[in-house]
Amino acid sequence: MPETRTTTDAPFRARRPRLALPAFLALFLASGFFLSPATLAAQDPTAAATGTTAADRNEASDPAESSGVVPPNLLLFANLYPPARGGVPRKGPRPFFFEGPYAGESLYPRAGGPVPDHPNPTPHGKRTAAYEKAVALIREEKFKDALAFVRRQTKEVREWTGIMSLEAALLSQSDPGEALGVYDRIFAGKSRDVHFSRALTGYRRFLEGRSEKGDHSATFRLMKCLAHEWRNGEARDLVRKTLSEPGLPDSLKEEFLAFDAVLALREGDLDAAAERFGSKSDLSSLRWLSTLRAREGNHREAARHREKVAAAIKPGPRKLAELAKVFEILTKGGLTGEALALLEKHPELEDKVPSRSLDLGISSLVENEPEKALEYLDPATKEKGPLGIKALYFKGRALEKLSRFRDASKVYAEAAKRGLSGAAGGDYHAVLAEGRFLKLNDIPDSPDPAPGFLKYLESPTGEDRDTLGQFLWLSERLPPPWPDERVPPGLKKGPPNETERIAASVFHFLHGGDPQRALSELANAPPGFFGRKKPVPPTEIAARLALLAAGLGDYNLATKVLNTFEVKDPEAITGRWNHPLVYGKELRAANILTGLSPQLVLSVMRTESAFQRDAISASNARGLMQLLPSTAEKLSALLDSPAPRDEDLFLPSPNIRLGTAYLGMLVDSFQSVPLALASYNGGPFNILRLAEAKEGMDLDLFVETLPFSETSNYVRKVLESVHAYEKAYFGRARHPDLTVKVSPPKVPPPPF
Repeated sequence: MPETRTTTDAPFRARRPRLALPAFLALFLASGFFLSPATLAAQDPTAAATGTTAADRNEASDPAESSGVVPPNLLLFANLYPPARGGVPRKGPRPFFFEGPYAGESLYPRAGGPVPDHPNPTPHGKRTAAYEKAVALIREEKFKDALAFVRRQTKEVREWTGIMSLEAALLSQSDPGEALGVYDRIFAGKSRDVHFSRALTGYRRFLEGRSEKGDHSATFRLMKCLAHEWRNGEARDLVRKTLSEPGLPDSLKEEFLAFDAVLALREGDLDAAAERFGSKSDLSSLRWLSTLRAREGNHREAARHREKVAAAIKPGPRKLAELAKVFEILTKGGLTGEALALLEKHPELEDKVPSRSLDLGISSLVENEPEKALEYLDPATKEKGPLGIKALYFKGRALEKLSRFRDASKVYAEAAKRGLSGAAGGDYHAVLAEGRFLKLNDIPDSPDPAPGFLKYLESPTGEDRDTLGQFLWLSERLPPPWPDERVPPGLKKGPPNETERIAASVFHFLHGGDPQRALSELANAPPGFFGRKKPVPPTEIAARLALLAAGLGDYNLATKVLNTFEVKDPEAITGRWNHPLVYGKELRAANILTGLSPQLVLSVMRTESAFQRDAISASNARGLMQLLPSTAEKLSALLDSPAPRDEDLFLPSPNIRLGTAYLGMLVDSFQSVPLALASYNGGPFNILRLAEAKEGMDLDLFVETLPFSETSNYVRKVLESVHAYEKAYFGRARHPDLTVKVSPPKVPPPPF
């Protein structure tokens, strides 16, 4: 969470204990684990016996009156997370706001429910109140009442992950079959948040119990659950254990073996994966075998297996898609002649591969055939947008290889002109092109701005100096978002006045998932609400609302608010407003421990999660820097520090600390930021094998021809963002040099 950065907030902090905060600080639920009695006993000797936490027993008048042990998979809802501190990144008084590790997850006092006297309660408000009431019933061990209430709410507030996770946990005690159905609906949905995390953990604990009773169907589900959580080692151990058990049906045995091959591929055990996939001839196995060979750098074999897949499919869109994949594999491997033969054999493929000229040009560069590359790249440079800029950059690289430096300089200048947009940063290939232009013309590059960023993040008081980009100057010139520190209604006695009603309404919609409605509330407020006599400009209104979101540490929401509003300066949108300078304390600590620059870490966070602290990816990566819980556990063991709980990864401090430690190890190993970024996204064992297979290749070509396009795009986006950060805050930026040769690391990367 951000903290205040000037001494002018000190009086407010001193007055805070006077505010009535009896219950709402306990709104945010605790650990991501459904703790077992054994785990609780290790933390608290009396917990396993009573099924309650120390905090619960302190509140009870007589601990002996407990009605029994709380089921292990409901203990999650009986623990409380300590509230996190927050602050508004500006000078002067700040408005009251709700705090917690997950800003915006809940806004209302436990006792009061939704904000009273509010004209239009949002669905978010209804869900929050229902969730809190259900949790209260579970804490009181009224499980039947809780289940009945939750089922009613599922119909009233629609199927929501928070409510459904409670329903599944409750049903798992009485009706396991129905519980599985609820879990299936949760995982089939699109929601990926803290509640999804809790549901996933509860599901795993539930399946572990069923598996221990010899339910092979539950064991198979458990294996898939572990794989979804990217706990590949645990999943493979479970496969081996299950395969050694007698009485396993042959059909289920075959499914376990097939899944084990995928898990082996994930863990980098390519020999085991190849042995399994190679023994099968079905299309799925052929696709996996193609993927495996591409990861080894054996593109010819990868293309051969993929061609077998295409040959087995009837003519139509699916066959064309497979042939396009074959063409991509061939060009990434520098097999230009074979790619041309494929186009000649399947002329209908030309429309499926609009970038074929560019791809063939890059393929020729991989073959070290710059003359041939120019023939293909020349027509591609006429394309508009990123494709044309990319073609210009690689045309410049081809000209450099032919020692035509003056021509290369002109081409680079054209690429930079097309792809750079002043203070807002620019296209990845345009950034590289500008760097080559400076190099060829002996123009010094910009100095490293990392010291400037570190100084920028410091404050005279030593506290965090978090900003939301443009607010560094904008918010210091604005009066408070409303005239005083009045709190929203529901936290004070008496009827609300108009100022308080508007303030509560803004909070309500802002964190209810409707920032546009919150903007509308502020836009329609009378000038007197802001202590003005004249109407407030729209840009200032957007700034005020985003400032509130930033004060809660929700930089993702703050940026969204800014981008919904039109401003006169378009560069502000893609510049500072889209590149917030936040989490200063964590960035300074990371720089001291790992040497990573603030702008690099911020760019990774922006690319990974868009600063959404409770983000969960499809592969179960979590938080700002999208760490897998399994990676966090292994990393903690390597650092000799306590392993974080799953939901700790949603908190900025541990997520940034572990994420930067991991990235720092990768940089130290590969001695290259682009290769470290590729490893962070695509797995260090994959990049290690490719670096060994493609030793001596130019780094820009290596990134371009990675077998997984997601990782290539990831490296480009992060480096683009680094350039944009430096440009936005300092007006100049360094240019990464990707013309160096790839070499395998001398120090092995971490094995996870």
